[in-house]
Amino acid sequence: MLGLLAGVTALAALPGAATAACSAPAPSSSSSTAGSAQADPQVAQVLLDAAVADEWLMVARYEAAIAAHPDLQGALAPVLDQHAKHAAALGSQRPEQLPPAGTMPASRSRTIALLAAAESAACDQRIDACVGSSEPVPADGAEGTGRARLLASIAASEASHAQYLAGL
Repeated sequence: MLGLLAGVTALAALPGAATAACSAPAPSSSSSTAGSAQADPQVAQVLLDAAVADEWLMVARYEAAIAAHPDLQGALAPVLDQHAKHAAALGSQRPEQLPPAGTMPASRSRTIALLAAAESAACDQRIDACVGSSEPVPADGAEGTGRARLLASIAASEASHAQYLAGL
C-alpha cells in the first residue's frame, strides 16, 4: 500500500498533473470566498495560512495516533512526514507547540477512520484554497502559478493519504 501512496504522491508532483481543480473558474457569486480571493490577495493569504495551520494539525493528529497505537508507527510515520513537508513547502517551520489534536479513539480502526476523514476534509479545503488562490493556472501553463500548483499537489497528496488509510 505504501507503493500506492508513493505513486499517487509522485503523480501529484508532476507539472500539471494535479492542477485540474485549479484551472476551473471561480464561482461568479461575489459572496463566494473563492471568488473574492482572486480579487483580494489578503484573502488568498488567509487561505494559505489556513493550509499551513491544517498541515500542522495533521502532524499533531498523526503523532497522537502513533502515541495511542504504537503498532501503527510504521504505517503512519511516512504520512506524518509528508504533512510536515507540506507545511515546509508552504513556507512554515514546525511551531514550538503543535495545535491540540484531540483524543484518539482507543480502537485502532476508529483512529484510522478519523485520520482518513481528516485527510478527505483537508483535501477538500486545499481544493477550495486552490480555486481561491490569487494565482489561477492559465490555460497555457505560464509561470507564476506556484501557489495554485502547490495547493493542488497537496490536495492530491491528501486524497492519496485517505485512500492509503482506507487500505490499512
